[in-house]
Amino acid sequence: MAVILLDRLGSYAGLPHVCGEPCFCRVPPCMPHPLAAFVADFADQAVILPLIACVAIVLWVSGWRRGALVWCFGTAATLGMMAFLKLAFRACGPELFGSGMESPSGHTAAAGAVYGSIFAFANSRLGGRNTSQLLIVAATVVLIGASRVLLGAHTLPEVCLGAAVGFTAARAMLYFAGEPRTHRSVRLLSLSLPLLVLPLSLHGIHLQAESEIAGLAVHVWPFSLCR
Repeated sequence: MAVILLDRLGSYAGLPHVCGEPCFCRVPPCMPHPLAAFVADFADQAVILPLIACVAIVLWVSGWRRGALVWCFGTAATLGMMAFLKLAFRACGPELFGSGMESPSGHTAAAGAVYGSIFAFANSRLGGRNTSQLLIVAATVVLIGASRVLLGAHTLPEVCLGAAVGFTAARAMLYFAGEPRTHRSVRLLSLSLPLLVLPLSLHGIHLQAESEIAGLAVHVWPFSLCR
């Protein structure tokens, strides 16, 4: 549904859309989809990595030390888990699951863990007691995941696996971060600055990590055993 909605929004804006139905396989669409590419670029590693560092500094300087430590550990664990899953599925996925599961979506996982947590951190209550925070994380995951499927960069199962990792990481960070020490308005202001400045200034820059991971999957043990 999100894939179709994103495609329709692009068509309403006068942008070209993909041939026929949205792609649920790893086949590039016959025409580029600028709206989906625009959305997906906000979750590229070139944007995510500086944003993680900046938010960690903001949380630490604002006095929310526990939140900063949980943020650093949670985002690092998310990126590490996705790197492991990409290596494992790139090497062994086709043999075990077929061509539909070769590279779990790191964009989707990063979107849930990073953007979802930032939006939720800026909200009023933490500790896992606010349902609206989880809805924010879910909406972020669905939006980025839909853009990756629409671009033909990932299959639906790959996006779902990335979404599960990102949502779980965000949920864990919200639970362990504890209660913030700053007022909600201060958090909104301090977190909105890096959220607005970094993604917009770095948008469109890409880190070609996927090709490096594909090469490692062939040569690094034990993933190389599947080849």
